[in-house]
Amino acid sequence: MKRLVVSTWETSGLLLWSDLKVSFSHIIIDEAAQMLEPAALLPLCLASSVTNVILSGDSEQIGPKVLSKLARSHGLGVSVIERLLQTEWYKQEHKLWTQLLVNYRNHPDIVALSSRLFYEGKIQSAGLLDVSWLSRWNFMPNNNKFPVLFLDVLGNDRQDVDSPSFFNVSEAESITSILVDLLRNCRPMISAEDVQVISGHRKQIEIIRKLLREHPNDALQLSRVNVGPVESIQGREKKVVIISTVRASEDWLASDLYKDEGFVFNPKRLNSAMGRASQLLCFVGHAKLLA
Repeated sequence: MKRLVVSTWETSGLLLWSDLKVSFSHIIIDEAAQMLEPAALLPLCLASSVTNVILSGDSEQIGPKVLSKLARSHGLGVSVIERLLQTEWYKQEHKLWTQLLVNYRNHPDIVALSSRLFYEGKIQSAGLLDVSWLSRWNFMPNNNKFPVLFLDVLGNDRQDVDSPSFFNVSEAESITSILVDLLRNCRPMISAEDVQVISGHRKQIEIIRKLLREHPNDALQLSRVNVGPVESIQGREKKVVIISTVRASEDWLASDLYKDEGFVFNPKRLNSAMGRASQLLCFVGHAKLLA
């Protein structure tokens, strides 16, 4: 009888030191683009000379989190699937890898934007989503149904004296106003649970959560809007995603690069955030800085 073992990469190591005699015909590592290469080696140690290994993941989306700048400079932040795809062998032998080129979960215009920016135009949409509810939202320019918006906010990015994380109050207040207007006009098609607010800065996340939690209109249930980093929603999607970029001053761009924060220097983080939106994607940021 054939047996299937499902585990995390950490617990797969228990089989290495157990008394069980295991031999796998296949080892499948899901979300391999998010794993540190040393972590991927643990389940790979269970492979024999006849084991088929399948790595599944998107190397253009957010990769493993590496806090050490020294480790990142030596390539620890490069996942095993990304490193293999960069080798000449995998570039020449296209039979060794395949791409899933049809998107079923995002609006065609969101797919088109992501495809053009990150996938050389190769990703196509199945075109199955209905976003007719957008016409009920007066915030949409010219009352159209194009599901990608950019709200230019001329705010200030700054830090508290007791925290290294950046925040932008103007962006946080603008996002609160957007959510109030959206939920007032588009319910029941859109509820608070259908919305995700994403930021790459911890302090900004805290401020947005506080504004939503303390908003006087309890009927909108703004406190139920999920606010967090892109990692908190990886592998899932929401009907509406609002991205707070925070950065408004060039003076702090070097800090983002050094700490690997935000979206300016991390296109994979931006791609991952965009891909979480199934029906409406809204950017809130400083247009001149981000251009």
